[in-house]
Amino acid sequence: LHKYDIEKYNFRKFFEEKLDVLLENFHNNYTIEYEYNAKHHTDNPIYDKLYSYIRSSEFEILWNDFIQDVIKPILNSEEIVLQKLPSIKVHPPKYVGNFADRDNNFHTDGEKYWHPKFETNFWLPLTETDKWNTLWVEEDGETKPQILSYGEFIEFDGQGRSHGTINNNKSKHTRISLDFRGCSIEDYDETMLTDE
Repeated sequence: LHKYDIEKYNFRKFFEEKLDVLLENFHNNYTIEYEYNAKHHTDNPIYDKLYSYIRSSEFEILWNDFIQDVIKPILNSEEIVLQKLPSIKVHPPKYVGNFADRDNNFHTDGEKYWHPKFETNFWLPLTETDKWNTLWVEEDGETKPQILSYGEFIEFDGQGRSHGTINNNKSKHTRISLDFRGCSIEDYDETMLTDE
C-alpha cells in the first residue's frame, strides 16, 4: 500500500472537471451499456471520451510528474520501463460488463494476457472503495477486497496473483480507477516477451 499527495497529483479533480460530475456519481450522468458479446471493457463510447482526456497534454504532464516523484522511488531505479499512460476502469453500480456468464472476472495477467513475470502492477482508485466496487487481489491463497481511499494505491504481482472485480456491484457508488504496469530497467528482460 502506498500513499501520495492528492493536492499535488489531483487526478480526481482532473476527471471531475472534464466530466462535470463527482466521480462516485458518474452513473447518474453517464451510461455504460455493453453488448452481450463485447470483447473488452472499453467496447463502449464513454471510454473514447475518457481516453481522450488521458491522452491530453494536460494529463500527460501531471502523470509524468507523478511517475518521476512517486513511482520511480518505489521501483528503486534511476531508469524504469513503464506503460506510457495508464488504463482507466469504470465500475458503476449493478455493473455487469462483458462477463454476464460468471460472478467475477478474476484472472492472472500471465495466463490471460501474457504479461511477463518481471512486471509490477499498480492500481490507483480515484474514488473511495468498498467491498462491492473495489479490486480484489489474492493474498495467502484467498482473494480479498482492497479497501482503499483516494490518495492510496497498491502495487502487486498481477502476473502471479489472481485479481479482478465482482460482477454485481452492489455499492451505491461508481468506482473509477487507474492501473498501469512497470519495472526497473534492471528487471526488464526482453527474452521473456512473446508475440501475443
